[in-house]
Amino acid sequence: VGVGLYPSAALLNHSCEPNCAVRFDLADGALLEARTTKPVAAGDELTIAYIDLRLRREARRAKLLREYAFECTCARCEAEAPRAAPPR
Repeated sequence: VGVGLYPSAALLNHSCEPNCAVRFDLADGALLEARTTKPVAAGDELTIAYIDLRLRREARRAKLLREYAFECTCARCEAEAPRAAPPR
């Protein structure tokens, strides 16, 4: 376990449907590498996952709130949100 400061990585926001993945290469001088994982158009925000994406929506959102102090409103969280029952 270690600690590193990567100011460039701080520019990457979280998404539960990220378009990038990061890799740390300690053998190459503690290099952080971000690579796209799907097509990205010019002007699209580059995003990474701050947490384990296998968690259910409620667990992901609770962990992000507890550890990163924000409520996730990414497209995946919105799509997985419970829907209100239609009026009768």
